[in-house]
Amino acid sequence: MPFSVESHSQKIRGEVHPVGGRDPDRNIVVHNTNYWMGPDITVATAAEGRVRAFGRVWDFDGRSAEICAIDWHGPKC
Repeated sequence: MPFSVESHSQKIRGEVHPVGGRDPDRNIVVHNTNYWMGPDITVATAAEGRVRAFGRVWDFDGRSAEICAIDWHGPKC
């Protein structure tokens, strides 16, 4: 799952892959969490993700990651 994020001053490219579970046709998913982005989180591994910002370089290749559907709606008026 390649992705790209661009802000006013930085561009972040990356790629994450879901981690397979015991059943090879299903990924590892944690349900009913209190995670701010969403309750169901797919466990993943970063395959690419090098960020240079604020005088530092972060390399996320091979590190843990997560995939989730983000509920972007705000409070009901």
